[in-house]
Amino acid sequence: MTGEVVRLGGKHVEAGGYDLLGIINGSEGLLGVVTEGHGAHFAQAGDGAGRVIGFASSEDAGECVSKIIGAGIIPAAWR
Repeated sequence: MTGEVVRLGGKHVEAGGYDLLGIINGSEGLLGVVTEGHGAHFAQAGDGAGRVIGFASSEDAGECVSKIIGAGIIPAAWR
């Protein structure tokens, strides 16, 4: 605990190598304290429609998502 400043992330969303930014954000303060953050805004899909679907099992849900992605549709979540 030296108080060293470490800059993580970069201009590219999917950079190669270890996801250190994800580790720090997911560590709930155990690995470090985030004192500053910058985010990027992405354009929302134009005519997407939300759906809520129930499944009998998590395996069935996973298979459905796999088929959707296999069809070339990339699922996205928006608040």
